[in-house]
Amino acid sequence: MYSYDDEFTYTIDGELEYFTCIGNVKIKDNEYIIGENDYGQKRAFKVDEDEEELYLLDDDEEEYVFECFQRQSLDEDPDFGDLDDDYEYESKYIEGHNDDDDNEFDDFVDDNEKSNYPVFDYDDNDDKDIYDSDIDDDSFINDLLEDEEEE
Repeated sequence: MYSYDDEFTYTIDGELEYFTCIGNVKIKDNEYIIGENDYGQKRAFKVDEDEEELYLLDDDEEEYVFECFQRQSLDEDPDFGDLDDDYEYESKYIEGHNDDDDNEFDDFVDDNEKSNYPVFDYDDNDDKDIYDSDIDDDSFINDLLEDEEEE
């Protein structure tokens, strides 16, 4: 009925409030919408697709829907909800579980090309030389001030 970032209105306690859909969650055979009003307050609504109506949930039901929505969004429970096809694709190619037969994405840079890239070496000893020097900070400042007074 509503998807992410869709705006809708609902009358609560006789006042019309504007909401933005921040997510959907399906629990068993029921669909719920999480909406956020202009003040940042989140509310959960049960969707009746047959009548195309939204019903505001009571506090206990709303809390349960928020928990389910959070689990689904944070992916804490991998068996909860439907898996996204894009997520499956990303897990195969990004996480290194590449099962393709044509090896199209296996090597983006050939070993021969790697030698053409600059090598950046940094030696920590370079910094130690600066900080371990025998220069006395006070004498440096005093010499500097004396030079200014002479001018």
